[in-house]
Amino acid sequence: MRTWGKVLFILVVVSGVVALSTLASAASFDPALKWRTITTPHFRVNYPDHLEDVGQKAARYYEEVHATLSPELQWKPWGRTQVVLTDNTDEANGFTTVLPYNWMILYIVPPRADSVLGTYDDWLKLLITHEYTHTLHLDAAHGLWKPLRLLFGRITSPAGMTPVWIKEGIATYEETKHTAGGRGRSTFTEMMIRTSVLEDQFPRIDEADGFGWEWPSYRIAYLYGVEFIEYLVDTYGEAKFIEFNKRVQRSLLLFMINHHAKALYDKTFYQLWDEWYAKVKEKYQHERDERGSSTELTSLFNPEKDARYLTPEFSPDGTKLAYTVESPHHAAHVRLFDVATEKETIVRKKQGALAISWLPDGSGFVYSAIGSYKRYNSYYDLWQYTFADKKAVRLTHGKRARDPAVHPDGDRVLVVTGSGGKSALEVFSLKEKSLVPLDVSVAPDAQFSRPRWSPDGKQIAVTIHTSDAGWKLYLLSADGKKLERLTKVKGMASEVDAMWLPDGRSLLFSSDVSGISNIYRMN
Repeated sequence: MRTWGKVLFILVVVSGVVALSTLASAASFDPALKWRTITTPHFRVNYPDHLEDVGQKAARYYEEVHATLSPELQWKPWGRTQVVLTDNTDEANGFTTVLPYNWMILYIVPPRADSVLGTYDDWLKLLITHEYTHTLHLDAAHGLWKPLRLLFGRITSPAGMTPVWIKEGIATYEETKHTAGGRGRSTFTEMMIRTSVLEDQFPRIDEADGFGWEWPSYRIAYLYGVEFIEYLVDTYGEAKFIEFNKRVQRSLLLFMINHHAKALYDKTFYQLWDEWYAKVKEKYQHERDERGSSTELTSLFNPEKDARYLTPEFSPDGTKLAYTVESPHHAAHVRLFDVATEKETIVRKKQGALAISWLPDGSGFVYSAIGSYKRYNSYYDLWQYTFADKKAVRLTHGKRARDPAVHPDGDRVLVVTGSGGKSALEVFSLKEKSLVPLDVSVAPDAQFSRPRWSPDGKQIAVTIHTSDAGWKLYLLSADGKKLERLTKVKGMASEVDAMWLPDGRSLLFSSDVSGISNIYRMN
């Protein structure tokens, strides 16, 4: 009796913590918003009234995804799953829990081109597929767990005791299987695994939950999880992996996933992981032998341990390099590297730059950074750093402006803006401190990334994402009226981060058309 009393006490405490966290989530939304609800047979979709179009689309997608995934994962949740759609952040993400009932939050802004989530066709549908997989996986309770569910509610979630690589791996597997995108077919995912193999840094399965602070940290659970599950499915069949999940969902042997793996695969997950590693090792060593070693690269300086170096941009005269440094040891900041003296200087503390664009005279640069806006929102805005003042000044407030490109005349900045899941190009006047939209004829779901003015200011190179082509490179006239595709590459290969050469007749850009990202030149 005393043991059951302790269990009941723990359940009450956990339920209280969940209730408090739910209240905290509710408090993160602007109280001035007016909310609407669409009720479908299996969902209640809640959204601010300015997201009416997104709410209608999401309600339709949810029922379509339920009709596909519920039979496949062999579970139908009781009651309706509660959904909240929000557009109060510029970072793409989602969150799902089964406590104290089935609910989820979707942040509807699509991922940027440089995001690990950037391989997608329809972002909203991919996100719904991923998050609802979590609901079906974690909510399922078979066997003796059913009567316990009546007593203790959804805190009885046997699949919730599985490792993170299983929980995230299966959701990432489904997002890949049921869309034309997904991290399971991302070249970024393959790059991570290939590099770890060739550099002899492949993680052990007990490191695959991604709790370590070293790169790639939490990404291991998603990227290695989905690739391992795809290996299991390709080698032993999907039905066996579905049966593994059902065994976990009805078994009272919590945490004993190797027991279930042994019963189905005749091998533990330790053995299966080693088996998978041997296969990818053979694959990538053969690939290296076929393609040759990577291009020789020269480091500008000795990198800081565990740091990530992002958004590099040379000054107009090529003597300085501005970039962002992220590290688990300190807050992100913007640094300046002097090419002649090889000296690094921190010019902006406690703030990383998403993208940097120098002023033509080299007196400073404009950059975009994310920050709080009116307490309830987290948006990208423009900042300007000048060397004379040695400080950064905020140029916009709540405009959701990112990817700045300073015009050669130094008076204007081309930026990407967006809200409600949509994207646009706008021109910011440094003198008047105002934004003017650039009228570009693109598909409604198009997303813009990293525009760059030509040296004469008459053309713009920009990457545009559409659901049928992914991220592709385009040439746009300065007035936005003429738009043409620059390559004829088919499929979802990405063409990103265009850079003009000084003569204005050639472009450099990055593409993963071969399956591996490389630098290309276009005349």
